[in-house]
Amino acid sequence: SYKVEFATWTTANGQDDIKWHVGIFKTDGDHYKANYHRYIITRSEHNNETGTYRCHIYVTPKGGSRTMVGSFQDWTYKT
Repeated sequence: SYKVEFATWTTANGQDDIKWHVGIFKTDGDHYKANYHRYIITRSEHNNETGTYRCHIYVTPKGGSRTMVGSFQDWTYKT
């Protein structure tokens, strides 16, 4: 009933490598029975750049508009 997207880029050269990744719906069927969306960010999708990455998380409900709901900012790939 909704879509979760992760807009991700590096701080090097502005947003020249921004990618919009659609989250994959997962269910933790073990202890917590949690439902969540995830996406694994890889350097190869961002010009193999090391340094600082930023990610904004958006949700779009069916028939609704995209809304930013959170962010993970300023983590660093060193190698």
